[in-house]
Amino acid sequence: MKALINFEKLNVVIATGMPGAYKVIVFLLIEILLGAIVLGQTASLFSMAQILAFFTAIGWSSLILVRLPKLNVRKALVEEFNSLFSMGMIVYCGLLPVILLVGYYFFSLEMTVEFIALSIAWSLYQFPRHYLLSLKDYFKLIVLDLLILVFTLALILGTQNPILSISIPFIISSLVAIYLINRFSGACIRLKLPERKGIEFGFNNFLSGGLVLSIIPTAQYLVDAEFAGLISLFIAVTAVSLLIPRAISLSQLPQLAKLGHDRLALLKMSQGMHCQISLFNWITLGLNILIAFILSLYLTGKIYPIEIVSMCLILTATFFGNKTLVYFNLLMVNESSHKLLVITIKIAVIYFCGLVSIVLVGSQFSFLALTIIFLFCNIYRFTLAKKMVGELLCQ
Repeated sequence: MKALINFEKLNVVIATGMPGAYKVIVFLLIEILLGAIVLGQTASLFSMAQILAFFTAIGWSSLILVRLPKLNVRKALVEEFNSLFSMGMIVYCGLLPVILLVGYYFFSLEMTVEFIALSIAWSLYQFPRHYLLSLKDYFKLIVLDLLILVFTLALILGTQNPILSISIPFIISSLVAIYLINRFSGACIRLKLPERKGIEFGFNNFLSGGLVLSIIPTAQYLVDAEFAGLISLFIAVTAVSLLIPRAISLSQLPQLAKLGHDRLALLKMSQGMHCQISLFNWITLGLNILIAFILSLYLTGKIYPIEIVSMCLILTATFFGNKTLVYFNLLMVNESSHKLLVITIKIAVIYFCGLVSIVLVGSQFSFLALTIIFLFCNIYRFTLAKKMVGELLCQ
């Protein structure tokens, strides 16, 4: 029995960490085969596709995580999944003309097509991924991620086209997974107008997750593509080392959803989660500082103080970001999308005002200044989330 429990926990960690591991392995291969400049360009485009997916997929996937665990009948469960999936695709189709218009005026046709391919791929992938997470079917999720990884590596080696190699495996595997989810379920696929909560969760995730993702294209703009490649690889590697705190958070989210509005049970479970995440947070912080030195030395051959300090500031910000996970989970299971949105809008205004100021002023310390603002925003978000959850549980 003990071995079985350990195996299940290992599955949780692997399933949660696979997207991060995917980025590390794929980015390393791109860097080795095509160089840091191509890596920086690819990572910037990938980051922008992920930012868009907060609207088109992540908001609806958040609802998948909190709604599906409450359903016991497979037909009802799949129908709820299908309705949320259709909402995400309707939002994507609504944004597509805007993407084409922006691409036409500001970017080349090739870059616009590449961005559309990446954004469709990443958005589609989120739905079967979160469906399996909501059911705690971690083994199938690991199989799906491994197939995508192997397919991607084979295409990169064969075509040496990173965008094509990333997009095709995600699109094909996700469509097959969605078909298998619906197969023999007897569920209907009905188009539904997007819900307000999904849009609010998406906007919340867009503003919060967009902070860290915006760092990579901003690094390319403020410094160069090679530096953006270093930062993208660093963020990808450290994301893998932070998978245990995130695994704890994701694995317990379905159970939190089942507790519903039982304030006492939610408080007790959240306290346990907070202790577990805090323990691993300190361990990974020390490990990631070491990784920062190793990556800097590997890619540049030297240790640059400003570079290292910037990476350490990003790590400290991530430390507080992980501590916020427990509070955000509690707000999510209560579907308190409005409260989350209030927190995130405050943080986003501070961050993006700071970002615009840095870009306008421009100096050799611009990127360092950006990471200081990023750290402040994460500390402030942690403080606000803790306060709101305290008010919620005391009601």
